[in-house]
Amino acid sequence: LWSSGWQIKSDRIATQEEFDEFLKLCDAAGPDCAFASSQPSKARWERLASAIRRHPVTLDDGSSYTYDFLIGDVVGAMYDPSSWGGPEGLAAFLDFLADAVLGDDSVAGAAALRASLVDRLSGPAEEADYDN
Repeated sequence: LWSSGWQIKSDRIATQEEFDEFLKLCDAAGPDCAFASSQPSKARWERLASAIRRHPVTLDDGSSYTYDFLIGDVVGAMYDPSSWGGPEGLAAFLDFLADAVLGDDSVAGAAALRASLVDRLSGPAEEADYDN
C-alpha cells in the first residue's frame, strides 16, 4: 500500500466515509447534534466549506480561518470521535462557523471555541489499561 501510493487513497476514502457517517449521525440525532439544522447536514457542510474556500473568516481574535484550517480541524477530529460532541466539540464548532459564514455575521467566541477543540484534539489520547 505504501510503496504504490494506495495508502494515501485508502486514508482519504476512509476519512471521507467517517465524516459522512458523522453527518448522518448528526441528522439522526436532530437537536441533540449542534450542527443539525433544518437542512441536511451534508448540504450545510458543503455550503460552509464552499463559502470558507471563497472567503476566509476573520475570527474575533483577528486571525483568519481558511479552508485549509477547516479541513485540517475536521480530519483531526475524525481520529478522535469523542471530540465530535459536547459544547466545545466539532459539531458545535462547525455549527458556529456555519452560522457565522452562512447567516449570522457574528464570529464572537469563534477563536476560543476553535482553541478548545484544537486542545482536545492535540491532548493525550485516553486509552484503557492494557494488561499484557
